[in-house]
Amino acid sequence: MLMGLVAAAVLAQGDMLKSLAMVVLGLLLGIVGSDVDSGVKRFCLGFYELADGIGFVIIAVGFFAVGEIISNLSEPEDRVIFTSRVGSLYPTLQDLKQSVAPIIRGTVLGAFFGVLPGTGPSIASFGSYMVEKKVSRDPSVFVTNPISLAFIIVTVLILIVMVLPAVRNRRGDLTG
Repeated sequence: MLMGLVAAAVLAQGDMLKSLAMVVLGLLLGIVGSDVDSGVKRFCLGFYELADGIGFVIIAVGFFAVGEIISNLSEPEDRVIFTSRVGSLYPTLQDLKQSVAPIIRGTVLGAFFGVLPGTGPSIASFGSYMVEKKVSRDPSVFVTNPISLAFIIVTVLILIVMVLPAVRNRRGDLTG
């Protein structure tokens, strides 16, 4: 462990004092939680939630969020009030006609990915999006007109979340 810490301090570019401070901060965050051998809670400050320690994901998201907040507060931004009138929120008949083929392709792709074990709705939706972007005549228009994309994603999600588990249960493939 000592060699790993020394290597982290030496390999960090820049000031040696900053790299050592980085190592010490990492050690301090790693100490929080229950001791592995004795089960004694260290630096929990009375919070039961800290007994498991501080997760890496939480620290990473926290650091990025704080950096983003500071970045957004340091740059003034002009606010524009939306004054134009919103039209109909329902898709037109032309939108529905354009969405028939993407819905069929998304349904087939969603059925394929939905049957595979370990894949979820997000993989099927992303795959469906990529297929439609490849098939599209003009990918820039596809991104700016997301009506067919919304139909694709909703169709794939409905197929995977509602239909396929019922089919699996009926066949007896899915256990409790």
